[in-house]
Amino acid sequence: MRMIRPLSVLALLLVTLVSAQADPAAAEQKRLEARDRFYADDYAGTRDVALAGLQALGDDESQPLLRAGLLQWAGLGANALGDVATAQSHLEASLSFYRKAGNPRAIAAVLNDLAAIYGQQSNRAQQLVVLVEAHRIFEELGELRGRAALANSLGNYYAGVGEPAKALPFHEQSVALRRTMDDAVYLADGLQNLGVTLRDLRRDAEARGVFEEALTISRAAEDEEGLAGCLTNLGAIAGDEGNHDEALAFYHEALRYDEAADYKAGQAILTRNIGTTLHRAGRTAEALPWLDRAVALAVALDDPERIASARLERAAIYEALEQPRAAAADLRAAMDAKQRLAETARNRALLELQSQFETLQKERQIERLEHEATERELALTRTESARVAAEQAHSLEQARRQTAWIVAAAVAAVAGLLVVLFTAQRRTSRRLSRALSELSAANTELQALYKRKSEWLSFAVHELRSPLFGIDGLCAEYEAGLANAPKETVGQIRQTAQRMRRELDAWLETERREQDTLILQRMPCDLGMLAGEVVERLQTTARAKTIALSFLAEGPTPVSADARRIREVIDNLVSNALKFSPAGRHVTVRTGVEGDNAWCLVEDEGPGLQAADFLTLFEPYASRSAKPTAGEPSIGLGLHGARQRVLAHGGELAAENRPNGGAVFRFTLPLAEMIVAHE
Repeated sequence: MRMIRPLSVLALLLVTLVSAQADPAAAEQKRLEARDRFYADDYAGTRDVALAGLQALGDDESQPLLRAGLLQWAGLGANALGDVATAQSHLEASLSFYRKAGNPRAIAAVLNDLAAIYGQQSNRAQQLVVLVEAHRIFEELGELRGRAALANSLGNYYAGVGEPAKALPFHEQSVALRRTMDDAVYLADGLQNLGVTLRDLRRDAEARGVFEEALTISRAAEDEEGLAGCLTNLGAIAGDEGNHDEALAFYHEALRYDEAADYKAGQAILTRNIGTTLHRAGRTAEALPWLDRAVALAVALDDPERIASARLERAAIYEALEQPRAAAADLRAAMDAKQRLAETARNRALLELQSQFETLQKERQIERLEHEATERELALTRTESARVAAEQAHSLEQARRQTAWIVAAAVAAVAGLLVVLFTAQRRTSRRLSRALSELSAANTELQALYKRKSEWLSFAVHELRSPLFGIDGLCAEYEAGLANAPKETVGQIRQTAQRMRRELDAWLETERREQDTLILQRMPCDLGMLAGEVVERLQTTARAKTIALSFLAEGPTPVSADARRIREVIDNLVSNALKFSPAGRHVTVRTGVEGDNAWCLVEDEGPGLQAADFLTLFEPYASRSAKPTAGEPSIGLGLHGARQRVLAHGGELAAENRPNGGAVFRFTLPLAEMIVAHE
């Protein structure tokens, strides 16, 4: 089949759109004609009539629904003709216009069509994304046919990636929904997909019953396409059971239907199956003409997978007939076909790797821009400090000049009085010494303020990263259609933003009130409840990395603590565990009581800590031997700040490695009743 070049079609479409006069009535007529041609299996006519409708519509942007419908039929026609790239281009453009028009049912239908396109291209990740969005839309609309279609598509997706156990409940749901409709052929199609999945699960007895029910429905409806599919599957089951005569009867009847419909792909499958069954039944001489026909059909279809399969079967027959040269020729041709398949798979893998590389580059660019913004902030801080130091130096210079004038005046006034001069000199020396001492103290204080300001800025940046990643995760789930209802998702984002603002306000207030000592606002609270709140808030970040984040409270843990400070400690420990854990692992948070202390433990399944890590683990700006698994930033301030907060509460923070891999961080706080008793 000759492929239509996508760029040529798009160029022709652009020229006709610009040059044509808008005629919506004619375009609508073409849309209806394209639909009728599609259901009449006239796929070339479907594509051409839809493109003519777009030409009649011209560049009129006031008809998004009409334009979307024409693009959809053009895409479906192109796909049926094997022009997958053009089909994808038309369907993606159709989806854009349906979204603009706000038609959810049409959006879901086109998403389902695009899922089939992505599946043909082995773009499994994108296929699952569009299927999930379409399924959600049909569930919200409550439309039976759409729900049945998308459940079937999801079942086919999981069957296609080799997970029939996950495919089965979707196919069962699709069949259950189809049974409530008055459409026998639609039910038979769903039963066939269910039967195939049952066969993949090696439940042939159940599969036979399902196929026989579909066969009965298809015979009553005189649906020859459905009959061919059911008979082919029943023949395969009979052949596997060793019932060769029964299998041949099924295959021959199915072949008659495919020949009547001129369905070449079905004929290629059935002629190969007939030849293989005859060979298994010991009728090898009869099998050879059927395999000759199967090879010819596969070559005409230019289908490498069918070519390889048919030639391998014929090679086995040639060997049985003691024709080694013919067998070797078929084996070489089969290997060539498999090589074509492998090259196609490699090209697809390279495209996917290129896409992942481009995504990684964008993420690194964003990280670099964030780093540059932080550097600019620090540069501004250093500039301000330099200005203050310059002002101090200028004041000192003025003080020195004034002192020199005073000394000169005193010497001139008491030139003849040595005792007075000596007294004046001693007084001036003391004043100068005090001035120098005050200047040194001021300089020391300035350096301390600069260091504190730098640490504060670093802590603020560190503490704000976690909620920012939470917001990013919620947005990613929302864009992929995996999030909860939009209103709930927006509410979660707003809560996270409000928490960021409260955190920043609290930091600023604390900076105004604190000097060298961390001031705590103690109140009665439960350590387990604080840990549970942090775990719930970080679930979005865990899901984004496919990490299972769980929490267990081993009873009440009453403490008298600054709740905000303790949340910051737990948030840092859990965020670090997620940051350094590979995808698919577990992070566990537990709380409990031991003796006079309440404790909180965070353990992960990451690479753990090296011996060198323990030496500087809680020091500011300390680096760890392990690196974040998703390229997250790590500036080495979190554990330092967490330890300061725990020590200020009279507790302890420690770390160790798990025996089976991973790290464990554990901190303690005095129980509330113990604090009262000591006071």
